[in-house]
Amino acid sequence: MMGVLIAIVAIGAFITSSNLSAARERVADRYDPALVASAELLAAVVDQENGIRGYVLSSDPLFLEPWTDGQELEQIATGKLRDLLRSDLLASAALASFEEASAAWSEQVGTPLSQADPEDVTEAELALSKSLFDDIRDRHGLLDTIVEENRAEARHDLNQAAGWLRGWLVAMTLMLVALLVGIAVELRRAVLRPLASTVDQVRLVADGELDREISVEGSTEFVELGAATEVMRRQIVGQLREVGESRAELAASNRELEQFAYVASHDLQEPLRKVTAFCQMLQQRYRGQLDERADSYIDFAVDGATRMQALINDLLTLSRVGRTSGSMAEVGLDDVVARAVMNVSESIEEAGAIVEVGPMPTVHGERTLLIALFQNLISNAVKFRDPERTPTVAVTSTGGNGTPIEISVADNGIGIDPQYQDRVFVVFQRLHTREEYDGTGIGLAICRKIVEHHGGRMWIADDHVGPGTTFTFTLPDPDEHAESGQTPDLEAPQPRTAQLESSEPADHGVTEHVQ
Repeated sequence: MMGVLIAIVAIGAFITSSNLSAARERVADRYDPALVASAELLAAVVDQENGIRGYVLSSDPLFLEPWTDGQELEQIATGKLRDLLRSDLLASAALASFEEASAAWSEQVGTPLSQADPEDVTEAELALSKSLFDDIRDRHGLLDTIVEENRAEARHDLNQAAGWLRGWLVAMTLMLVALLVGIAVELRRAVLRPLASTVDQVRLVADGELDREISVEGSTEFVELGAATEVMRRQIVGQLREVGESRAELAASNRELEQFAYVASHDLQEPLRKVTAFCQMLQQRYRGQLDERADSYIDFAVDGATRMQALINDLLTLSRVGRTSGSMAEVGLDDVVARAVMNVSESIEEAGAIVEVGPMPTVHGERTLLIALFQNLISNAVKFRDPERTPTVAVTSTGGNGTPIEISVADNGIGIDPQYQDRVFVVFQRLHTREEYDGTGIGLAICRKIVEHHGGRMWIADDHVGPGTTFTFTLPDPDEHAESGQTPDLEAPQPRTAQLESSEPADHGVTEHVQ
């Protein structure tokens, strides 16, 4: 409806604008120039009459110049008026009447007197000239009156068209304002209110009221939007319920796994210890008393039982990472690395290894797990050494001050083929036989799980220069934890070279693994 009204107003404004343009053309381009040309026409005729009169009275031929010039000016002014008044029949008739009177004066008076001897001119001829010229003036007055009336009428039309145009423009403005107000009201009713209602309901659902049904009134689109949102809400609620059920099942499964771990660490190990003990007793008491095959069988039994016990212990250690350990706190890696080096000092001394430790920061983590992490990596580096080089292990740190701390443990050992770099972190994955290097193949899996338990990640650096391997992992900075508020301890001792001596054996059940 508003569109139709605006179309009507626009059409009216166009018509009024056209009328205004036509009226302006009549005033400015027709009747104003016509009045000027009419004045020029009268001036030309007056010049002719004055020239003839002056010539008659003074007998001076110079007075005939205005007569001649006036004739030319009359022709020019008459041509202008004829073009300007072509569409105006009444004014054209008045102009024709004026031309007729002017021609009569020129033919009967002007031309004869201009050629006659002034002394021969009679009073009757002068009276005729005056009479004819008065008729010219009267007819010119009629022409002027008609042009003035037409001009006044055109000005009236111009003013009226301008008024109508202003009215139509005001109407268009009011209509536009009404349209905008109507659109705003309709948008509020048909769009904003249903949308606000939908947003409010969705926000309540997002805030936790998952059982609240979403219903929207309004246009078809919003009703469909509300229905689709309700379907999505029901799907989310169903998925959340499934997640809750799965979480409960997972918790129950975890409890069962913990019970299984308890059984494995107590009930299963008890008969395994007996088997190991009696096999060792058979090995000690009857070695050499039976044939070589019997001694070999006993050795296999002892080795299998021992390896089974190590595997069970390492699996228990892997399963307990992050579940049975202590709470998170600020831990200085300086002391952690020193403790790890001390724990494997016997292996370091035996291999003649060199352990270089750079400045270590303070991190947010579990001290026991971090000691096991560094102990595993350093023990690994010493175990997989190159016989032709002095084993060297370098522990360095970068980052801190609000950014993740990156720790690197680099060695100059036998190294790892790039195609196996991901495989070494998988449980029981070995790259060497047990005859070459002992271990269960779980150590690096334990290391990665410890790092991931701390929110970091662990990988083998690709930019390692020279022989050996560089294990790199990230640990959280204390600045990332609101409860800490302290910065890492970057004022640790300067790098040192250590060949530590200790009688304390390494905890092989935790640290041994293979690359």
